[in-house]
Amino acid sequence: MSDPVAPEKGSAARAASGPRLAGGGALAAALAYFLTALCCLPVALGATGAALAGVAGFLGPYQPLLAGIALLLLAVAFYRAYRRPTVCVAGQCPPARSRAALWFFAVAVLLLLTARFWISRLL
Repeated sequence: MSDPVAPEKGSAARAASGPRLAGGGALAAALAYFLTALCCLPVALGATGAALAGVAGFLGPYQPLLAGIALLLLAVAFYRAYRRPTVCVAGQCPPARSRAALWFFAVAVLLLLTARFWISRLL
């Protein structure tokens, strides 16, 4: 006769396998999502590329104006980053990451603005 207070031997094995099966389910869901994304990604990238080509064709005549605005905004950002006195509040100064990010984006903007020149030289 079994003791009503003692747990069954099989219930401990079922409880121990629960989290392992849940992790396998999450892994299977992630794999299914990845495979679905691989299926739909080329279509999405193609549609995005076509839309961006249309926008580029529309904004082409405004390229000098947009380049001037980008350079003006970069000048303002550099002015605010370097001419403004650094204010430390309660012993905490602003991080230097903002200046590093500013230089990164300045280089990226300058590369994009001069792309016509150096791409024509490379080809």
